[in-house]
Amino acid sequence: FSDDQLLFLRSEDLADAPQSQLDQVCHFLNLTPHRFEVADRLNAAPDNDRMSQDDRDYLRRVFEHDAAETRALLGWDQGSWCV
Repeated sequence: FSDDQLLFLRSEDLADAPQSQLDQVCHFLNLTPHRFEVADRLNAAPDNDRMSQDDRDYLRRVFEHDAAETRALLGWDQGSWCV
């Protein structure tokens, strides 16, 4: 696929600003802008099952290179999307 056929969105951005992100999708797909109703989260899991620091460190080592390459390819800063 060529670059103009791909749109990458961060899940964090979709959660933080859903209308803005959906506006980008409409523009990308050449659709008429639409006002989306955003529902409250249902079935949201409680935030009490935290990953252990050992597991987090292991996954950081495993995915560090891939995450850096992906950020560079997409032109994303590290922000919240880094390992």
